[in-house]
Amino acid sequence: MTKIDYISLFKQKKSYKITNEDIPNVDNPLIIGCLDLPITTMCTLKCKNCSSLMPYYQHPTLFSTEVILKQLDVLFSVVDKILRVNVLGGEPFLHKDLDKIIRKLSPDKVKKVLIITNGTVVPKNKELLLALRQKNVEVRISDYKSVSINMISLKEQLEVNMIHYTIKSFGKDSFNWYDFGDFSNRGRTTEELNKQYLNCDVEWGSIIDGKLFPCPRSAHATDLGLISNDSSNYINIFKLSSDKSQLKKQLENFIINDKAFNCCNYCDRGTSSCKKVKVAEQIISINK
Repeated sequence: MTKIDYISLFKQKKSYKITNEDIPNVDNPLIIGCLDLPITTMCTLKCKNCSSLMPYYQHPTLFSTEVILKQLDVLFSVVDKILRVNVLGGEPFLHKDLDKIIRKLSPDKVKKVLIITNGTVVPKNKELLLALRQKNVEVRISDYKSVSINMISLKEQLEVNMIHYTIKSFGKDSFNWYDFGDFSNRGRTTEELNKQYLNCDVEWGSIIDGKLFPCPRSAHATDLGLISNDSSNYINIFKLSSDKSQLKKQLENFIINDKAFNCCNYCDRGTSSCKKVKVAEQIISINK
């Protein structure tokens, strides 16, 4: 297996950091930087330009708890550490088994777990509130101002239950939203795509139904059928689960990859065509 210099590989990352203490004391450790773990397509908001494409789901649902836990079991069978896992949807507090999912993301495998919520749902389930106190867990409240209608109540609930939380505020020059464009093939050259990939600020993969994609947009666009189901855009960890050596090798290649994926041709992020847009602007309906 390839011996990866994770300090050099991850040193420029903005969304997560690595130190020597984060590297497990094993031969050729396998470390994933940051991973989106979507657990539901149900959401309390309909945000135009949602990077996870939630408004496109005509029949929102909870992802199977069994499948979510199986994904993590397969990953953890070869991955020694994940620096950050974003548990999200949709709205993650709508998932009935969020407590079980959190417990699976134990500190020995995951350095930091972010539960990313839009401030509209206040959790009351005792088991969930207990799980949220796990030492590597942080509730990240996205402050969408007038549409985050229960943010004050949510903060009070978290404080009463001694749950760590932070608030992500959006501004003119920080934490912006962008229009990634439609789902047509841009027809870019390999050189153009690689330049786009280099300039893309999305630093986390996304896993749906056992398929690990380079970003949330590619994962959900494929899941929705908005772009073709191109196997070069993902690793099917379920298919490789019986061959741990091959699975680890493919994950290593995925981590060190510095070339664009085919799905980049259906997106404007990382190009001059990707413009800033209003944060969490609500829409009534959307057409594919």
